[in-house]
Amino acid sequence: MKIYKVSHCGICATIEPKQLVRKIADKYANSHPEIKKLKPNFLKCVYTPDLIKGVISRKDPFVEEIPFNIHCYSFEVGFSTFLIEMTINKSKLDQFEGTDFFNFSAQFKINDKSFENTFGGLIWEFMNKIYSLQDLVKSIENSSLIDPKFVENLQSDIKNKFDIDAYICGDGVGIEGYSGNNNITIIVGENFDKSEEGWKKIGKNKFQLYENNAKSILNLDNNELEDQEAFLEEFIQKQFIDRTHYGFRLLIDDWLKSIKSEAKNIRKNIPIQNKVFWRNYREKIEAWELHFLELQADLFTWTTRFDFFTFGCYNENYINKWKTEFTPKKNALFRNTDAVRAGLENLATPGKTHDEHSLQSETEKVNERMLMLSFFAVSIPLLGAIIAPGIALQFKMYAATFLLALPVGYLLFRKTQKKQNEKKSKKLELQRIFNELNFEALPDIDKKLDELNKDKELSGSNKDDLINIFTSQKRFVEQQIQEIKSKL
Repeated sequence: MKIYKVSHCGICATIEPKQLVRKIADKYANSHPEIKKLKPNFLKCVYTPDLIKGVISRKDPFVEEIPFNIHCYSFEVGFSTFLIEMTINKSKLDQFEGTDFFNFSAQFKINDKSFENTFGGLIWEFMNKIYSLQDLVKSIENSSLIDPKFVENLQSDIKNKFDIDAYICGDGVGIEGYSGNNNITIIVGENFDKSEEGWKKIGKNKFQLYENNAKSILNLDNNELEDQEAFLEEFIQKQFIDRTHYGFRLLIDDWLKSIKSEAKNIRKNIPIQNKVFWRNYREKIEAWELHFLELQADLFTWTTRFDFFTFGCYNENYINKWKTEFTPKKNALFRNTDAVRAGLENLATPGKTHDEHSLQSETEKVNERMLMLSFFAVSIPLLGAIIAPGIALQFKMYAATFLLALPVGYLLFRKTQKKQNEKKSKKLELQRIFNELNFEALPDIDKKLDELNKDKELSGSNKDDLINIFTSQKRFVEQQIQEIKSKL
């Protein structure tokens, strides 16, 4: 009996299909990735049949050797879906139901090599190889948080090194690696007794497609390979809609977190009169609005396209039910998008208010200068005394020196005062960044590392990789703290 299990992984970014073809061909020997348009919606993807081909050796709960192929569908929006194809004994089907299957440790034979791993581990390896997750984290260590263009430079660096177009979300890039397993088991070319409770027909026309929600099984009776391929392509496109929606939801959540963090930060700093801080703040919020506009444009482009997707294998009742379940999720995503837009507008308010205060301050300075000019006007009689005859030369020299020294001294005083204020403001800004890193960011990373080390449910290479990622982040923050210390 032929079955398929479904898994996926990805990052919240975009990668051109041509670059995906190059990466997959480079990292997986003997693979043959190709750009393909999935029917009936002509959705472009990079299809890699037999990405990984091997055998599961006998090891509990697998009581016999099971050959398997992993077929991969990679999309421009930053994720890949995997169909794990196996031929099993029908009596052993219960071993493959649900998601526990992906976490079973097994002995694999792949390319004449034998090793122990899980299917979840194989998917995680793909994620690191193709989406460069660990390398992305390391690239951050070479950046500087003091640089006002830190995020833009990091985005450009990721594009140049990894061919990944990352979205900027607030003060960071919104690259979040994620992976997951679908509890559905797809069975093709095998006829079950549909009179049993739980089976429901969801196919139309020639597609004898049935669903059993209780067992999370999709069963396609059709034996023709053409029909099976058509169904699998439509299934992948349905997964594509769900996964794309999930990725954009993570990005919008990143924006909401950034806005919340920035609101907390600006609330603490409203009283300070730091020109460097407020200048950087105004420029940052303006840049944030433009970065979010880029994300919003892509979000609307993809979600609008979903409305025109059609499916030829599923019947109308099933599609209507699925759309009914999906619509509230889409509406919630748009509500969160509106919340981000409103949040950015509100974040801009303190900067505008400070501009008004600065304008008032400059107006007061102009008034002071007018008073200075008035003083000069009062000094005109003194100028008359300088040029008048009959006054001692020594007195004239004193008067002329005073008249010249007064404006020059005033200008020098103002220039020195501005330099001192600018230097003080820069130092205060560095101190603010230092406090955030040393007393907020660093303890937060230590807390996450401690939770990971105590987590007994998470084990194996996944746990080690996550610990390495957070350790790299901690090292980066410590480097930034030392760099700022040297400048204070």
